[in-house]
Amino acid sequence: MKLMQTFTAERMYDLGFGRITFNLEFDDAGRVIVRTLKADETTDHYHKMDGLKLWYYTDRLIRRKFPNRYAKNLVIPAFTRFRPETKKAYAHTALGAGKLALFGGANIFTWPDSIEEAQRAFMDTTRIDTTKFFSDSVDRHTFWAAASTTIGAALHELGHTFGLPHSQSHHDIMTRGFDRFNRAFTLIEPPHARRSKPYEFNEAQIARWDATSAVWLKFNRWFAIDKKDLLEQNRTVVTADENLRTIRIESENGIGGIILGPEGSAAGHVPIDYNRPPPKEVRVSMADFGNYLAGKKPVIRVIDTQGLTKTTHLRDLMPTPFVRTWR
Repeated sequence: MKLMQTFTAERMYDLGFGRITFNLEFDDAGRVIVRTLKADETTDHYHKMDGLKLWYYTDRLIRRKFPNRYAKNLVIPAFTRFRPETKKAYAHTALGAGKLALFGGANIFTWPDSIEEAQRAFMDTTRIDTTKFFSDSVDRHTFWAAASTTIGAALHELGHTFGLPHSQSHHDIMTRGFDRFNRAFTLIEPPHARRSKPYEFNEAQIARWDATSAVWLKFNRWFAIDKKDLLEQNRTVVTADENLRTIRIESENGIGGIILGPEGSAAGHVPIDYNRPPPKEVRVSMADFGNYLAGKKPVIRVIDTQGLTKTTHLRDLMPTPFVRTWR
C-alpha cells in the first residue's frame, strides 16, 4: 500500500499537481493497518462463485463487519487457488467500484514484504512454473513481472473506487499501464520468459496516472488528506448551444476537471490552467474536442473543486441529428 501511495504521489508530482495521494490508516508504529475479514462460508463455496458474485458478497460482508463510510477497501482473498489439472484459478478476480477493490491473492507471494524489499522484488527473475502455479504476469512468468502486474492491477481497481473509468492512454494505470508499475522503482527491467536480456526503458515507458486520470484525482475527496470543510451541494450545470456547437460547463464551486470520452472510458480532458483560480465557467468546442466525444454513448464527466462529480450524456444535451454529426 505504501508503494501504491508513493507511486501516486510521485506521478502526480510529475504532472505538476504536487505530491497529492490517498491516505492510509496507520498504527502507532507507523505500519499500515491490515485487518482480517473472516468469511462465513467454506473455500469450496467461494470457488463456485464468479468474480462479480464474489465482489458483491465481499462488499456486503465488509459493510457488515467493518462499516466505515469514509473508507475505501482493498481486499485480497486468501482462498484464491490454482488447480494445475484444470489450468484454472479459483476466486481470482479483479474488480473495483464503490468502496471495494477486490483482487485475487494467487500471486501475492511475489510481493515485497517491506519497503526495503521493493527493489529486490522488482528485480527477482525467479521463474514461475506455470504447470504448478498461477502466473498473472502477461506471459512474462517471473516473480518480478507477477509482482508488477498484480500490485499495479490492485491500484487500478482502487482507481475505480476513486471514480476513474478506463483510460485510452497506453501507460496509464487505468489501462494496461499497471503491468509496468515496477518501472517507477527500478532503472532497468530484468529479463523474463519472452525477453532474454535486461531492458533499459525510458521515462515515457513508465506506468503513470495519465493527465485524463490525474485531473480527476487532483480534486478527488479521497485525495484531500488535509482536513477541510467540504460543500455538499453539487452546483455543476452542463448545457449545450447548438448554434455555436459548444458545451458550457458552469459551477459555483469552481471547475476542477473535465473528462471526455465514451461511456466508461476517458479519451481526453479539457485543459485548465491550475496556476489561476479554478474557473466557474468553461466552454467546450465541439470542433476542438469532438473527436473525444465519438462513439455510441459519449459523456462529459465533471469534478468540481469540492470533489463533487457530474456525468452528462451528450445525447441528453443535443438533438439527435446534431449528435450524429459527431459520431
